[in-house]
Formats: sequence, C-alpha cells, structure tokens
Amino acid sequence: VADITQFIAEKGEIIPVAGTLSIDAFGAAETLYAGTDTAFQKYYPSYLVWFETIQHAFENGANTLNMGGLENSLSEKDGLLKFKKHFNPRIEEYVGEFDLPVSKLLYKMANAMYMRRKTKH
Repeated sequence: VADITQFIAEKGEIIPVAGTLSIDAFGAAETLYAGTDTAFQKYYPSYLVWFETIQHAFENGANTLNMGGLENSLSEKDGLLKFKKHFNPRIEEYVGEFDLPVSKLLYKMANAMYMRRKTKH
C-alpha cells in the first residue's frame, strides 16, 4: 500500500502502467505496440493488459491475434517467450526478413540514410 501511495503522490491518480495498440481487420488482430512501465513490473500489469487485448479482439470478430515476434531463439531462458507461453500461443516461424519497396526512389533514399546512420552509431 505504501508503494501505491507513493506512486500516486509522484504521478497522480491516473497512471498508465501498461498497454497495447492493436488493429483488427479481416478476422485477425495485429498487435503493433506493447509496453509496461518498469516501475510497475512487480505488479504484473502485462498479464491483465494482454488478457483484455485478447478478449477485445475475439469479442470483435478476430479469429487470431498476433502478439508480435520473438527473439531469434526459442530458448526457455528468453523472458519474452516465457511470458507469451502463458497465453498458449501457436508459434509460426518464417525464414528471414524482407523489405517490399513500394517506391524504388524512396527506398533507395531511405536505405542510404539508414546505412549512413548505422555506420555512425
């Protein structure tokens, strides 16, 4: 209770602690962003947020919900995988990644800027 009182004193009475941003279309829901304020991780707000996200998707006609990707291994040490396994997922694995440029000119410019930034950082 002391922790909560301190959080309210510091941040106010309405504190966003976790959230997702998903879109629903054509019988599928796609999660674009998800996050948790690390100050509140010990309260496990992500579980409630994901439960609500999943429930909202299925109540609005989605047959599937994509929770986003995983790291490049299916190691049991991967915290993200451990978290997502609580939701009984079906993991689909695809070979590689790809870019599908819709404008050759813009793609060349964007790629050149990306490579330039990559070499400086």
